[in-house]
Amino acid sequence: VVVQNRVAIGDGALVEDRSPSYLSARPVARCANIPGCKIPGTDVASGYTFLAVCQLTGEVITNADITSTNIGQNPNAAVSGIWLGARAPDGRIGYISEVYLAPAYRGGLGLPAC
Repeated sequence: VVVQNRVAIGDGALVEDRSPSYLSARPVARCANIPGCKIPGTDVASGYTFLAVCQLTGEVITNADITSTNIGQNPNAAVSGIWLGARAPDGRIGYISEVYLAPAYRGGLGLPAC
């Protein structure tokens, strides 16, 4: 899967997030703020690829800046509770929300349950 670490802003913008995407030990929002949840060494920017191996339902999150004006009209805004299990280069498996993946890699991809 291809990472799209971008935030939907306003009525149509999609900009690179200031903080990186990463793999998490649990499918929850803001995992990096929970001790032991963020998998060390898995920070990535847009364009990085992971091998997805499974899917599960986790916390519903969005890639949208919900405080920005006209965000409801932004076609790039995504909301989902689908998370993919992905393999880090060193073999560890962690989770990434599909809202941080390129649109072609959303929807669970027919992967088995994690």
